[in-house]
Amino acid sequence: MMLCGASSSQGFIPLAPPSALSSRPTKPHKSMKPCGACQVRQCGRQCKRYMPSKEETAESNQKIFTYCPAIRKSTSSGFEGVVYNSFEHYKSVVDKELKKN
Repeated sequence: MMLCGASSSQGFIPLAPPSALSSRPTKPHKSMKPCGACQVRQCGRQCKRYMPSKEETAESNQKIFTYCPAIRKSTSSGFEGVVYNSFEHYKSVVDKELKKN
């Protein structure tokens, strides 16, 4: 029994799957994408969420408050114009505002 004959002078050419033939879309590097919360490039998605207790937010329409340490500002409505020293400072300002209402 002879497997290789004289007529088979071509070597084995493997076929690539159809997905390998099409070019894949390129994605930007993750650090170049703007953050979903603060829209700042190279933020590193460091935004922190503050969710006060249900009792504190009972009178408020807003339940989740977002703070970005990269720009030291809030991305939540009503708190965006102020530059905060830290996340703790931001939480205290949110708590005072919720107690007012």
